[in-house]
Amino acid sequence: MNCKKFIALCVSVIALCTACSDEKQSSLDINSIKGTTVVEGKVSYDSGDIKTVEGEIKPNQYSAAAGKTVYLHLELSSLNSENSEEGGYEGRLVYTTTTNNDGSFEIEVPANNKGIGYKISIEGFKAQRSEYNAEKDNFVYKNYYFSNIEVEELKAFENLGVYKEIKLGEGRMTLID
Repeated sequence: MNCKKFIALCVSVIALCTACSDEKQSSLDINSIKGTTVVEGKVSYDSGDIKTVEGEIKPNQYSAAAGKTVYLHLELSSLNSENSEEGGYEGRLVYTTTTNNDGSFEIEVPANNKGIGYKISIEGFKAQRSEYNAEKDNFVYKNYYFSNIEVEELKAFENLGVYKEIKLGEGRMTLID
């Protein structure tokens, strides 16, 4: 008998909890955004100095950042309407992709005709950088860490592609040995 009362009590509590709702609470269904756009770009990093076939030293040459994770952070606040009585959405959704061998990336994301705000960031990584030593007429190779940095903001509009070239160099690298 006690078992039946306990089960009845549990069912009542569940029914009561599911019947309750807060009308001010808003829920985001990202699938309700019908439009999309493609964000594409290329990521490269300062791989240092090179010596040309003619013997000329060219400083600060950039190489493709292959196999690196690119994050697109959807700023949910950019979905808020100006007339919203609910206080709006907060936080982020994150979309990820990986750069190809040439450092390029492409990802399809939700977009609308008013523009949705995104921030792009790149996963931090280690890479070797060459530095020319003119005194000894040779190259010294040093390891650097390229920081995981929010690179910049962009707005994605429905059916209008976005292209971003991202060059990681001075100010975004730290010598690690």
